[in-house]
Amino acid sequence: AAAARRVAGASRPTHAIATVTESAKRALDTRVRYDLPEPRALGAAWGRAVHRALEGALRGRRGTSLSAWVGACAAAEGLDAQEVVALQALVELTIAGEAWHTLTSAGQAMAELPVMQVARDPAGMESITEGVIDAAVLDGDGWRIVDWKSDRVSGAEWESRRAAYDAQVGGYAGMLQALSGHPAAGRVERVLPEA
Repeated sequence: AAAARRVAGASRPTHAIATVTESAKRALDTRVRYDLPEPRALGAAWGRAVHRALEGALRGRRGTSLSAWVGACAAAEGLDAQEVVALQALVELTIAGEAWHTLTSAGQAMAELPVMQVARDPAGMESITEGVIDAAVLDGDGWRIVDWKSDRVSGAEWESRRAAYDAQVGGYAGMLQALSGHPAAGRVERVLPEA
């Protein structure tokens, strides 16, 4: 009987791992679909190329260096020539935006900032929540977080997705504030026009 109790105790999970994105979606019971640029649906490949290209720009690439970087990011993800042009335009549009100016004028912005938080519920179950913040900067007012979205969808569809995206960024802000002790606020920045 004692051995059976030990086996039963050892088979119960002691922790769970989730990403901020998964937690936000689950909390709102929202399934987010990603509509992708024509002519092909690239899904994760397009998203990875966007994030890597913006990361290069945040790390100081400009001019021909940035163009070469965008091309390399696109090639690594198998994007075609038309998609390279679209990616370059997206990066330029983002750099010209207010969110980019806010990030880069406040100090050294960090790109693709990993965060993780561990919590334990009253029953002793440990949960690990992790995520990667697109961009963040610490200034005199605290952390400023930006999460870029490149969904090519109608305005109505964008609004239906907005709650999940806001929850995701709120999760990042809460984690960063808890980890650093500095206040944190985030925003979702749509980088593609309405479809």
